[in-house]
Amino acid sequence: MEETNRSRGGRPRRVAEEFLHVLSELLAVEVRDAELGFVTLTGAEISPDLKNAVVFYSVLGDAIQHDKTARVLNRFAHLLQGMAARQLKLRYTPHLVFRRDLSLEKADRIERLLKEIKDERKDGPSG
Repeated sequence: MEETNRSRGGRPRRVAEEFLHVLSELLAVEVRDAELGFVTLTGAEISPDLKNAVVFYSVLGDAIQHDKTARVLNRFAHLLQGMAARQLKLRYTPHLVFRRDLSLEKADRIERLLKEIKDERKDGPSG
């Protein structure tokens, strides 16, 4: 049974990892846009039929920089999709969509909240 589960999800996972690797290289070499910002591709998910790919990214900066980076990635998505497909030699190219990875921001917020709680406990009750 485990073999069946592994074979069902194995190919999309492998394609997603390879797609992410190729896109990271292409993004660094092919995309020259001052508005891109410092972006890191953090993960990828590909549908079981290999027709759709969501690539997650994080970017340093404020909300304005986040918006600029999103615009650049969306503008280059089709080009990067085609270039990646040629390198991966896939029969069908997954439709590429970029989505901002909020997990790092959420983790940072939780860490700050925990630090605040710890600091409040250390200071003791006020009153």
